[in-house]
Amino acid sequence: MRLLIILVFGIWNLVPPSIFLTPANAENLMVRARLGIQITSGSHIKKAKSFDTMKANDLYRVYIQPESNGVVYLVQATEKMVTLINRVDYDSGKGSTIILPSDRTDFQVYGNNTVEKITIIYSPEVIPQLSPLERGNISTAEWQALKTGLVEESKIIMAEQHEKPFSIGGNTRVLTKRPAPFTKKLRIYSGKGFLIKSYEFKIKK
Repeated sequence: MRLLIILVFGIWNLVPPSIFLTPANAENLMVRARLGIQITSGSHIKKAKSFDTMKANDLYRVYIQPESNGVVYLVQATEKMVTLINRVDYDSGKGSTIILPSDRTDFQVYGNNTVEKITIIYSPEVIPQLSPLERGNISTAEWQALKTGLVEESKIIMAEQHEKPFSIGGNTRVLTKRPAPFTKKLRIYSGKGFLIKSYEFKIKK
């Protein structure tokens, strides 16, 4: 009996605690954020779909409302290039809004590419796998492989209608003093440990 107790104690100290996570602890690994992209085409404004179409000279603006502090990455990928457009270290508290590039300017589509892919990543911690992206030395093939792995790991979930919403609040990061009407259209997404949401736009000239 004494030998068995020592053996069990030894195994507990050798095995990482994550293996013994309870369901309650597993739920604590889920992170949530409201997010969406607003497209402006002439006088028409709409919420972007995951697969959508834009024209040359169209404008778009990215909205993210993390449930808690963390890091937001915004990545653009074309047929030839991958760019970390922005990284925001978010510490404004629950319900504040990140608007990229800002609440007064937009990203513009120049029509040089046939497809543009926008990826939004939100994580409570810095994601080490993204360091090559931050250094700017990652190919489109490498990015696609990395993103595929992150998507599989995060397993993003769109909120069900009955899921309890979290407070939006009135604060906005990057930065406006009044909440933009578009924030009411944002959907809640959840991810395991972090969340990653991609949009793919076909560009018409």
